Amino acid sequence: VYDITGQEPTLSDIPAEVVKYGANILKFEGNPIMTPDLVDLWSEDYLPDMTSEEYAAQKTKDKVFTMKDLDVESTPIEKV
Repeated sequence: VYDITGQEPTLSDIPAEVVKYGANILKFEGNPIMTPDLVDLWSEDYLPDMTSEEYAAQKTKDKVFTMKDLDVESTPIEKV
């Protein structure tokens, strides 16, 4: 989408341990936007690194569903 809108996101790699310093202060707010536990959660990958063949070969128990399993076809944003 960024190529269409012309926006350039500002991203920087900050080590999780550095972010935890700020999270340790923010956790005391009434409705904290960041806690050390959230930093740990955000630092983890949710999906395993698998090829499409490995996804298709999964057993039914503990299966990671893909868009193909749900019969969903992707549509490029340019066609919407």
